[in-house]
Amino acid sequence: MTRSVDPAPVPNPAAQRLATRLRRLRETRGLPRRELAGLFAVSISLIEKVERAERAPDPSLITKYEQTFAEARGLRELWADMAAERQAGQERLAVERHNRQPVAAQVGARSRRRLPQRIAADPATVLGTADGIRLSMEVLLDDGPHGQGWLERLLDQTEQYARDALTVAPADMLDRLLLAMNDARHLGTTGRVDPRRLRGVIARLAVLAAEEVTLLGQMAAARAWYATAVAAADASTSDRLRADIRALSSLLPLRSGHPGEAVRIAEQAMHLAGPRLSLTCAIAPAARAVGLAQLGQDRAARSSLALAQDGARRLEEPLRAESLLAVAPRRLLLWEGQMRTGLGDFEAAWRAHRKALADYPPEAVADRITICLDRATGLIGSGQIADGAELVATTIINIPVDHRSPWYLSAARSVLASIPPRARQLVAVTACQRLLNELDTDMPATRPTKTNRLIDATVDVKPATY
Repeated sequence: MTRSVDPAPVPNPAAQRLATRLRRLRETRGLPRRELAGLFAVSISLIEKVERAERAPDPSLITKYEQTFAEARGLRELWADMAAERQAGQERLAVERHNRQPVAAQVGARSRRRLPQRIAADPATVLGTADGIRLSMEVLLDDGPHGQGWLERLLDQTEQYARDALTVAPADMLDRLLLAMNDARHLGTTGRVDPRRLRGVIARLAVLAAEEVTLLGQMAAARAWYATAVAAADASTSDRLRADIRALSSLLPLRSGHPGEAVRIAEQAMHLAGPRLSLTCAIAPAARAVGLAQLGQDRAARSSLALAQDGARRLEEPLRAESLLAVAPRRLLLWEGQMRTGLGDFEAAWRAHRKALADYPPEAVADRITICLDRATGLIGSGQIADGAELVATTIINIPVDHRSPWYLSAARSVLASIPPRARQLVAVTACQRLLNELDTDMPATRPTKTNRLIDATVDVKPATY
């Protein structure tokens, strides 16, 4: 009995034409691939594969080429031709595979196609079945060696999510992240990829999930996610990643009122990173500076901030992008403002925060709220208590509905708690307290998202250890 062999894939001439055009655009400008990848905030491997016609660029990447190169006319038409040829090739291959199946197998396939009609109407069941089918399709579509194509797509997706997380509402962002983690979990079961690289992707996804869970007010869950991220980074055997994940996790204790813990984790990250350039050389000393300031260690805090600023200046451009996995200049200004507020240098803190706010778009909700509440702390600390309370109230009222979460109320209450007891009867203070009490009943807690029901255990939740 002879074994059936799939036909060789039909070459896609349109994909080759598009790849050649994109490569020539870059070469005409004299841009190395590394520089173009940094400009587009994508991985170098993506640029390489697109230029070799091994990966199909998505429409957003085509848009970046059009915005960057004046000679990019006609790219959309080439992309549409490539997509049409790709779809036709996939359909042709599917028909040929079907025709080679035994009759019994074809009958079984028709029976399985009727299966969704028998699925219960529970949305979680439908979503779970649909996601399982999607994952199976991913395996079939992955034409890279040893599953690398799927892994590269997941890595690119993670980088995109790190940028999106600055503006997307936390619950919606968590939905996306958990679906990506489900992909990572399924990819791990195939045994087709380097497990160390996969663990690196999981570490980054877990850090992003920890950030969203924090904004949803679930601090214990956030610590568990960070613990998962640390465990995944350690298993990746990359010292740079191990340091970077710990540096990012040092920000959590600052939000939960444990500056000593933040300092300890940041110093551990700095020790792991050593002299190498990475996120750690900016994030860890910045977190350490804020923690030391809150502990009243003025000189050490200022020294640590200078170290963070120097480290940020030396970072390569992709690590200075607008992303939760990078250190954009305005995020460094945010941390500088927090440190100076902790030291009681309120005017200098406001100067730093004002520079940051000038660069933040309105949709970057979380960081803008953090700055405003820190400014309110400064107003209260400098004796302008009514102004500080009014700023707290204004900030909370103006939070977009889909971004509202218990964490913001908790942070606002912490600001009001810094008001001396003798001043808590001021009209502005009592009005602000009343507002927070009213919103406490209206502001939703962590909603049970569709993805939460679909994937209730994407990664094991472990005790928070660093």
